[in-house]
Amino acid sequence: MLHIDNLTHRYGKGEKSHLAIDGLSLTVAENELVSIVGPSGSGKSTLIRCIAGLIRPTSGQITLAGTPVEHTPDNLAVVFQDYSRSLFPWMTVADNVALPLRRKGRDRRDRIAVANEALEQVGLGGAGRKYPWELSGGMQQRVSIARALAYRPALMLMDEPFGSVDAQTREDLEDLLLSVREHHKMTIILITHDIDESVYVGDRVIVLSPAPAKVRGDLPIVLPTPRDQIATREHPDFVHLRAEIGRLVRRTSDDQADDQAEANQPASTQAQSDQSPCQQGVTMSEAASVPSNDSQRADPRDAVWNVMRGLWRFTALHAMAELRCADHLADGPLSADELAKRCGADAAALERVLRVVAAIGLVKQVTPGTYALTESGETLRSDSPNSLRAGILVNAEAGSWDAMGSLPEAVRTGRSTFVEKYGPLYDYLAAHPEAGLVFNEFMRLRSQPMAQGVANGYDFSGINTIMDVGGGKGTFLAAILDAHPHLRGVLFERDAVMPEARENVTDRGLTDRCDFVTGDFFESVPEGADAYLLASIIHNWDDDDALRILRSVRAALPEHGRVLLVDAVLPDDDRPHLGKDLDVRMLTLFGGGRERTESDYFGLLTEVGLRARIAAELPIGLSLVEAVPAD
Repeated sequence: MLHIDNLTHRYGKGEKSHLAIDGLSLTVAENELVSIVGPSGSGKSTLIRCIAGLIRPTSGQITLAGTPVEHTPDNLAVVFQDYSRSLFPWMTVADNVALPLRRKGRDRRDRIAVANEALEQVGLGGAGRKYPWELSGGMQQRVSIARALAYRPALMLMDEPFGSVDAQTREDLEDLLLSVREHHKMTIILITHDIDESVYVGDRVIVLSPAPAKVRGDLPIVLPTPRDQIATREHPDFVHLRAEIGRLVRRTSDDQADDQAEANQPASTQAQSDQSPCQQGVTMSEAASVPSNDSQRADPRDAVWNVMRGLWRFTALHAMAELRCADHLADGPLSADELAKRCGADAAALERVLRVVAAIGLVKQVTPGTYALTESGETLRSDSPNSLRAGILVNAEAGSWDAMGSLPEAVRTGRSTFVEKYGPLYDYLAAHPEAGLVFNEFMRLRSQPMAQGVANGYDFSGINTIMDVGGGKGTFLAAILDAHPHLRGVLFERDAVMPEARENVTDRGLTDRCDFVTGDFFESVPEGADAYLLASIIHNWDDDDALRILRSVRAALPEHGRVLLVDAVLPDDDRPHLGKDLDVRMLTLFGGGRERTESDYFGLLTEVGLRARIAAELPIGLSLVEAVPAD
């Protein structure tokens, strides 16, 4: 739908010019609602104006539905924050809504009919003959939205549309936006400073860096539907996403402040500011404060009950996944009896499971005893591009289940009971082919959004060749090469993995830009690349082995080079983070692997002569770390 390629915009010329956007690339799919957040002055409104064709960018290209944007497109509408300035007070509400339709050459009767229909859709069916000044602020903004709807745009841009209304009205308008989006199936880009709002309404949240704007983070939002102002905001996934985005936005703001402070430092103190955060004793920027619901409850046992309840709910998900219930519901609602027949299950028992899954928000009763998938429930289908079915089966697999149950013993001894009982995980998977197939499918589906996050969320300008160290089947390298045609790639892996890697890269049509080199990263890593990528590598090893790998990479790295690492980087304090939960699984399944705090992770990099920073936040709690040779 919308493609932005290497967009740059500079206001003015010479020394007093201001670079607002620098090499920003972004893709928005059809019918997607994308929220864009970032620190004040980061270039969000400039980006909106460039997309709308209101200003011409300095360089780069924007295409909407395949057509370059060189002026305001006919299939686009904009809703601004200041509704008082976008509505003409001498025109009735209906005439304000109908005004853009003049551009389409429609007669007045037709225009007013369409305007009244749009007003009906935003809850202002009887307001057409009123004047804007007779309406409240929230109602005036509904008029602005109705005007955009009446135009039937393919893309609606919204620049802080709810920023000037009270909190209650804001929530009403957020729900209106979701309703409108569902009814019209339109693509929407929402600029907002409100992190809660970005998560509540969005399919994705894009986080911009301080000016000049670049994409700092690209997070998919997967929450139960329909969304509800109370239930959704209390959902654990909402709280986690809110914290992740809050931390990322705060980090961009703190980076901006640090840059300004560094610019004001005398030369004698700037060398200190070039040290890594660990060298300076500085930890990752604090996330936006997220109050704990548990601390506000009267009964202190609720927190424990909720964890136990989560285990029971997971078993219900496992039953749904194992019986392929979502696959059978793909074509429409089914009664519990009919679904049981198709799944080979007991109808009464299955309905008890469906009640639990409905409470989670993955199915819903359309009539008593008849169930349909929700949007979130679609992720349980085996054929969904967002499928998590394999992930459920991996976690419920017999060996994994046994390992998690033996966590107390692993804590007593400090050793993986799984490894002692079954041997290394990958040997176990080779000996259990069915478990291996499901594991590989989960890794493939898990890697794809992370790979796209790296490809879209990092500035690869200045890099000519990137080497994917231990790159597996080449998922990350293929995504990066596909998104950045100027790059060449090298996949460095063991002999056993290389045939599948070659096949994957060949299927993507990238073999002419990719070399394949076999070897052992414990021994050495080939020279010749500008950047070295280690995606989900370091967390698989204890500190000694991790340092061996990093020293191999550091020995090959040129002085102008960069190392890019994808791993969970945990906050050093008690803030919630998905990586903390994953680390418990690492403890049970791997001999020495672990997730690390920021100070631990950056400490390893410092030890091999690298200076690190968080370059971007990725899906499911992972971070992209950039490390360069220390001065």
